[in-house]
Amino acid sequence: MPRYFAPITTVALSEKIDAAIGKDEDGVYGFIDKLDLKVKFDLENHEIAGHANFGPKELMGYKLGSSGLTYCGCCAGGDWEFPVFFIIYWDGKRLRAYVPTDGNPWNTATKQAFGNDDEADLKNAKKRWPKAFEGKTADDLDMGSDFDFDPKAIRADIAARILPAPVNVL
Repeated sequence: MPRYFAPITTVALSEKIDAAIGKDEDGVYGFIDKLDLKVKFDLENHEIAGHANFGPKELMGYKLGSSGLTYCGCCAGGDWEFPVFFIIYWDGKRLRAYVPTDGNPWNTATKQAFGNDDEADLKNAKKRWPKAFEGKTADDLDMGSDFDFDPKAIRADIAARILPAPVNVL
């Protein structure tokens, strides 16, 4: 089922995100924690419209997609986890978050970042990328080299899932 976005400028989205972070007594941590994220990951390391020290660099920060979706590309994860990429966007009423599946390495079975359960992570990785993980054991998993983002697949996932809000016709 699709989600919908409302048009907004990158400046206006930035202002809404900054205001939401400023209102939260826990700052960025509380703000992210209150978003409607369906994947669990630690907030120890996070990038929200920052300098993209990690994550898919070309998707990080404030962007305008080909469909007109304005979003803020973000990434977060604990030291033991592979970071999870997500976006924050405006649906016309509130800030929303979306974690793309395609091109975004996270455990789709446990709905957690890779790094929290080696056996479950390997099983899920073998299902999602059979050739890349053929013959690997859980002891062989390396968060630094086994997983990578696919920006093209992430963009396609976002474009397929988050659509322009329908126009009400009288």
